[in-house]
Amino acid sequence: MNNPRTPYTLLGLAPLLGSSDLLVKAITIGVLGFLVLAVGALLLAPLRRWLQGHALSVAALLLGALLTSTAALLLQLHSAELFASLALFLPLLVLPCLGLALQPQLSTYSGLRPGLLFAVLALLLGLLEHRDILLLDEWAADQDPLFRRLFYRELLPA
Repeated sequence: MNNPRTPYTLLGLAPLLGSSDLLVKAITIGVLGFLVLAVGALLLAPLRRWLQGHALSVAALLLGALLTSTAALLLQLHSAELFASLALFLPLLVLPCLGLALQPQLSTYSGLRPGLLFAVLALLLGLLEHRDILLLDEWAADQDPLFRRLFYRELLPA
């Protein structure tokens, strides 16, 4: 691996694998990833003039942590249940910000492309995880077989 940012980019995709079991979670992590990367690149570009090397990496980590924490707080205000299911994966959005800092040329729009790619991958993974619903309940076990068939095949799908 000649590119030093490749491990950070690959680890930055980990939230997609862990949180894309439902479409709403995939869309949410995709939008948050896009916003963190776009705003992170926008704020890192001017810092590149004053910081180099490890100082720029530390600044990228701190900036990514600030943006990720802000996104987590906004998500918690919007939907506590969605936040509870994504809380484990949100801190991993800091890693793509570190990958942005390691790019040789960083412009203010450098985060749009990886952020958009992140959002599209999240949406695709969410669409691929389409699952059927399985109803298991004890109520149907006590019913007449004819009524049970009517209930599950005609009444429930409507």
